[in-house]
Amino acid sequence: MEYHAYKVDRIFDIVTCPSIFSTKCCLALKAVQGLSFYLSRFRYLPSSNLHCTIMLFPIVGIVAFASIVQAVPAAQKHVKQGVRVHQVATGKQHVRSGPLHLAHTLNKFTKHIPEHINVAAKTDKAKKQQQQQGGVVTASSIDYDEEYLCPLLIGSPAVTLNLDFDTGSSDFWVFSGQMPSQESAGHSLYRPHLSYGAQAKRGYTWKIEYGDGSGSSGNVFMDKVRIGPITATQMAVECATSVSPSFTSDKNNDGLVGLAMSSLNTVQPKPAKTFFDTIQNQLPEQVFTAYLRHDAPGAYTFGYLNQSEYQDPIVYAPLNQTTGFWSFTAAGYAVGGSMFSGTLSCIADTGTSLVLLQGDVVSAYYGQVSGASQSQEYGGWVFPCSADLPAFGITMENGDNASSTFRIPGQYINYAQVSDSVCYGGLQTSAGVGFNILGGKCLADGHLMDYSLTI
Repeated sequence: MEYHAYKVDRIFDIVTCPSIFSTKCCLALKAVQGLSFYLSRFRYLPSSNLHCTIMLFPIVGIVAFASIVQAVPAAQKHVKQGVRVHQVATGKQHVRSGPLHLAHTLNKFTKHIPEHINVAAKTDKAKKQQQQQGGVVTASSIDYDEEYLCPLLIGSPAVTLNLDFDTGSSDFWVFSGQMPSQESAGHSLYRPHLSYGAQAKRGYTWKIEYGDGSGSSGNVFMDKVRIGPITATQMAVECATSVSPSFTSDKNNDGLVGLAMSSLNTVQPKPAKTFFDTIQNQLPEQVFTAYLRHDAPGAYTFGYLNQSEYQDPIVYAPLNQTTGFWSFTAAGYAVGGSMFSGTLSCIADTGTSLVLLQGDVVSAYYGQVSGASQSQEYGGWVFPCSADLPAFGITMENGDNASSTFRIPGQYINYAQVSDSVCYGGLQTSAGVGFNILGGKCLADGHLMDYSLTI
């Protein structure tokens, strides 16, 4: 069954699926032909032991992270259905700012933004907003991103909210009728007192805070959440009572669907299950995928994987569940035609625009780019816009030394212009974060990325 969605601020393809099992869970990262790659988790039962792994395999046509599940045979009392959610553009464009997106990422993961990056972000944002308002366009076409959102039906009778899907967080929070009118104006709202199925979780609250003081908070209700034929009958809906201006300013976005591990959920006194953890037992396969594209509609798929989108071989690597993110270890990297060994602890995050890597890897890459430098003024690595950028690759391997490398073409590492002749890199350092982040827009053709995470 198909269902329509709205265009999201994520300009890349994803495919995701979390785990409900606590034993040996893994991720699968699949290298792809051309411009995309699939990242997935995979579950299988070689005997009586449960394993989850990361797989690396080429896919057809685009770069993507994908997911696969081999489910344990079991008797089913009814036919389970999957659902595909198509995206539709909201018509809103966001200015692409490298320094601003780096600041947002550091704000999300470290709650601290170095002052020079903060200043660079504010300067670049103000300059580009002035260009927009004055009708002056000096940057290239990669300086603007379309917005995409996905609609979910909440409550009884149901209200449609347009939400942002994020594999780098775990809260399902929405704008609600409990917010002050000046904060909720222009948004679609969930009003639990008008939903006859809503049940208050007394004593339960949630709060998301960022280093710059922004965030959101509220209380919790159990209610129905529906997407196509699939209904989460007891979903923990985190109702916002207060939301900072950084969230309220986007009138198209009515909240967030976090798709990382439930252990990262902020509900207190006990974390709530994520949306996928809540619905996965209703699905024919415990998998979901997201296929998000730049300037074109994508789709989310729950309950099945289109296997025509990839091909073997598959390389397995274990997933580190202790972080709460989709975390795995890469075996090395490539710059142009040169291969480098060394472990890289990575997470896959659809909510992050850039790719953040440890300092020695980033220095090795930009050491091959003529004129590249780490700029205090621009808050990150920059280079002449005319520079010839080499491809960058990440290598995955399993315990049997089988390996595969997916490569990011050099032209997609040019993230955005910061002046008439200087461009900002899509690869930046992850200093202070503690791990490497594979985010999205610079990873594929037209800033496209596919993820797939399964159990």
